[in-house]
Amino acid sequence: MKPSVGQEVYFVSGGKVFPTIVRKVGCKYFTCSTESAPYYEQEYCNITWANKNNFRSFSRLYATPQQYRDEQTQQRICSEIACAFEHGRNTKNVSLPVLLHIQALIQ
Repeated sequence: MKPSVGQEVYFVSGGKVFPTIVRKVGCKYFTCSTESAPYYEQEYCNITWANKNNFRSFSRLYATPQQYRDEQTQQRICSEIACAFEHGRNTKNVSLPVLLHIQALIQ
């Protein structure tokens, strides 16, 4: 989803969500800044909404704060499921009917 100029999007830093404003939109990247520091602009990819820089970036924007919370919940659940089957073993002793149900859901 390509953002539009003036749209409010949300930047996450240290687990805290901050509103930012889309200032410019180009073919590949768009630029955002906060109301408190409009001169400090950051560029983000139109497709992934990831920060454009020369280093590995953990900075992403979200359309809504709920979108960020949903992503965090998904990651937590996936991690819990991965821990339940650590090293290819059923460490939580999940029953066979439940395992078959999980298999049906993910196929």
